[in-house]
Amino acid sequence: MKKKNAPAGAQTQDAPAQDENASARGGKLKRRVLLAALLLFVCGGTAVVTVLMSSVLPTMYREQATEQYAPVLQQANVGDVIKIGKYEQNDDTSDGSEPIEWLVIARENDRLLLISRYALECLRFNTTDKLATWDYSTIFEWLNSTFFYEAFSPTERTLVLRSEIPADQNPFFNSDPGKDTVERLFLLSIPEAYQYFNSEDARRCEPTKYTLAKGARVTDGKCVWWLRSPGFDASVAARVMADGRINYCGFHVNSDDNAVRPAMWVALDAYTAAS
Repeated sequence: MKKKNAPAGAQTQDAPAQDENASARGGKLKRRVLLAALLLFVCGGTAVVTVLMSSVLPTMYREQATEQYAPVLQQANVGDVIKIGKYEQNDDTSDGSEPIEWLVIARENDRLLLISRYALECLRFNTTDKLATWDYSTIFEWLNSTFFYEAFSPTERTLVLRSEIPADQNPFFNSDPGKDTVERLFLLSIPEAYQYFNSEDARRCEPTKYTLAKGARVTDGKCVWWLRSPGFDASVAARVMADGRINYCGFHVNSDDNAVRPAMWVALDAYTAAS
């Protein structure tokens, strides 16, 4: 026979027992939820995060990058200036980093070669005054670790291509240029500085206020910036002077008043970069 409901507000004889049972079931449920969460974290959490990081998130970032940047990149031509990423430039960290302006210096099929319009940093080519070819330099490491992750969002990183960077030799000295590398960020070589800039005036570069504050050498508002080619030997590196001339003999790799103009190949859309 179906049990009749008690009138509203009336006490039933077995209410305390029901409350105790409900409380016990609630406690067991909480413990099971906590145990399941713990097991997921210990046994399956790593796998879930791995799958998320290796497939779901990269796809999402590529979609965002293509939607945001493809229209601009696909229409860009040599000489155009585009904005990708952010880096401190006005020497006022209270207002955050500023958008990086990139000069398009080459267009090949489905990719663009970019170099920063302004010198973004003032750094040593290498922290010690020893033989240091590009592939073993601290500036190589800095560009492809600190700068890459600081300047670009996860979305923007999907556009930057890992490219074969040749160890171009100094055309005037038989110095060791090091080994070819495959990386995202690099400095131009002596041959590339000639190839992509058709005059000394075109090679002249202004530093940002931040770069200037860090001690960059400046003449008439233009700075000296590193190239990746060695000078007369691997204890010195070639540079572009403030007047746009190329310093083939080079300067000490641990000198601290030379500026940095990062260069990179970017895909016209993020799906091209992933293929």
